[in-house]
Amino acid sequence: MRNKTVIASIIFITLYLMMVLIPAANALTDSDADYLIKQYSIFDLKRNCIYNGSSCSYSASCNITINYIQGNGSIIYNNTLMTNRGSYHNLTLTAHDNYLAGWYQGMITCVDNGDPGSESFYYRVTPTGDENNTSYFIIIGISFLIILILGYATKNEYIVFISGMVALITGIYGMIFGIGSTQNDFSRMLSIIFLGLGIIFVIAPAYQLLEQDGQTGYEEVIDEER
Repeated sequence: MRNKTVIASIIFITLYLMMVLIPAANALTDSDADYLIKQYSIFDLKRNCIYNGSSCSYSASCNITINYIQGNGSIIYNNTLMTNRGSYHNLTLTAHDNYLAGWYQGMITCVDNGDPGSESFYYRVTPTGDENNTSYFIIIGISFLIILILGYATKNEYIVFISGMVALITGIYGMIFGIGSTQNDFSRMLSIIFLGLGIIFVIAPAYQLLEQDGQTGYEEVIDEER
């Protein structure tokens, strides 16, 4: 039973690393983001408006469309007029606008003195407003696997218990902050699996240790009676 559980865990971690690494290799990176925005926060989105090398006039108008480019690709704003502040135009993003962690694309079209212009940009919403945490999950996944194999190889329940705690902490972190700083069905599924593995590898060795202590105590009582 132990060997089957370890083998299943190895297969899961291998698939987990593939699912995290393959999308990360082709995905946008934090260097592509013009802004990193904290989830559920209010953010003043400002874009400079330049016309013929100088700031746009107060008669210029800019409209913005924002798409959430992950999941269902929903439209957050559709051709919405921005506020003209002279050197820049702005749009205030509400907490509701930023409730989904992940990547967004903004597309702006402006007209100044009858001349049109446009630009596009990306920004990212993360649970903490910080950069991608994918590397953290890769390190944790490998660490969990190494500790688990070491625990079973040495038949040390304490080490197996530690691997379970690592999995539990990873699962809780993933549920709160997402994986790759993105919260979706994929990240929640992996987090739940980590939580399940953590529970298994915390309870099983703890039970075995308690059983061993009980057996030792029983043997000491028998020896004393003799």
